[in-house]
Amino acid sequence: MTFAYIMKQVFLFISVLSFLFLKGQAQKEWTFKECVEQALKNNISLNQADLSNQQNLINVKQAKANLIPTLNLSDGQGLNFGRTVDPFTNQFVNQNINTNNIAATTSVTIFSGMQNINTVRQSKLNYDAGNLDVAKMKNDIALNVAVAYLQVLFAYEQFEIAKKQLESTQEQLHKTELFLKVGKMTETNLLQIQSQLSSDKLTVTNAENQLSISKLTLMQLMEIPINKEFEIQKPSNEVLATVYPNIEEIYGTALENQPQVKSSQIKTMSSLVGYQVAKGGLMPKLFLAGSLKSGYSSARKLTTYSQVIQQQNIGYLQSNPSEAVVGFIPTTVPVNADYPAGKQFVDNFGQSISINLTVPIFNNLSVKSNMDKAKLNIENAKFNENAVKNQLRKAVEQAYIDVVSANKKYIASQEQVESEERTYFTLQKQFDVGLANAIDYVIEKNNYAKAILGLVQAKYDYIFKMKVLDFYQGKDLTL
Repeated sequence: MTFAYIMKQVFLFISVLSFLFLKGQAQKEWTFKECVEQALKNNISLNQADLSNQQNLINVKQAKANLIPTLNLSDGQGLNFGRTVDPFTNQFVNQNINTNNIAATTSVTIFSGMQNINTVRQSKLNYDAGNLDVAKMKNDIALNVAVAYLQVLFAYEQFEIAKKQLESTQEQLHKTELFLKVGKMTETNLLQIQSQLSSDKLTVTNAENQLSISKLTLMQLMEIPINKEFEIQKPSNEVLATVYPNIEEIYGTALENQPQVKSSQIKTMSSLVGYQVAKGGLMPKLFLAGSLKSGYSSARKLTTYSQVIQQQNIGYLQSNPSEAVVGFIPTTVPVNADYPAGKQFVDNFGQSISINLTVPIFNNLSVKSNMDKAKLNIENAKFNENAVKNQLRKAVEQAYIDVVSANKKYIASQEQVESEERTYFTLQKQFDVGLANAIDYVIEKNNYAKAILGLVQAKYDYIFKMKVLDFYQGKDLTL
């Protein structure tokens, strides 16, 4: 067994595996849940909203951090030239001086009219509202995916109906050609069937194009590149007449579980806390501060004192006042030496603590303006909350009416298909034995096809309307 033969077998094995893998990938059928998850994962607006809400989370952390003391370390290096004041001796000197000042400072707000605590509360409420806004976006995306998913399912059935109609017409054309040969039908009948065949081919083409467009719409919602092999799972949906709760019950349930309602309520609470923050500006503020500091100066010397015997003039002779009397007297004199930096930092070490009280008296009406703005924010938030509730109520009412109407349309479409089916098969039998002309047959065949397509469309419309109503009742959106 040669090396070339072995490599050839390995290459063949890898090729087969690759083919099977690609085939498996191509034949993947996306479930509705997978489509929704993919859309939520790739939606840019949703991801941006989530990132924006992360800023609210940062605001929460910062507001909490504002309650704890601050601590800062500073170090300043200086170089002075010429005549200057030594910062540690306060003496004028005329020389170059290197200085270094180091300090650790801390401060904490003891009382600020509850502004800091209320800011924490407001930041937390804003973050919670942001999470609910993101949840609302997710619901909207899921509903849009549901519409597109059902549209693809409808396009599949539309395409299958068109192909079956084409097959039926082809079969009828074959029968008509046989009947024409034996004289049971005229050439006019053959021409009518041929014309219908051309029309059915066009219908199949249009249905296939619509299927491609529907798939494209769904793939774009999922934010994935177009793929000719894209397929979805076709669930079996049995549409049955359903008894629904009344509108008031549905609306009450929607008020409790819809995120946009909870978000608007939290935003109203946030605006109320915001007013308390602004109102806190009227209250006195109490701060506690402390510091540890030390420093060094190159001009400073370490001075010591010693006694020396010095010859000094101690008086004059009485007999000769012009002649001085000299004596040796002990004298204390300073001795200057270098002052090490480490010792200076130890010797210059100092501490301080202070309590500062600020009482607002007049600040150019800034506090009043902030309070007035906060009041307006409260009113606006209340209006927004009412608007959200009214919009939800209208949406529930519309969804309820849509379901009832869709149910009636679906039942009527079923009855129409049954009626057209009886008429079509009766006329087909008559046409096969020459008792009906091709024009009547083609017209009835088209009516039957339209009835079937109308039933399919009514079915998927009813399914979606039911899912929307279930969604408002807090049920999971599934297909």
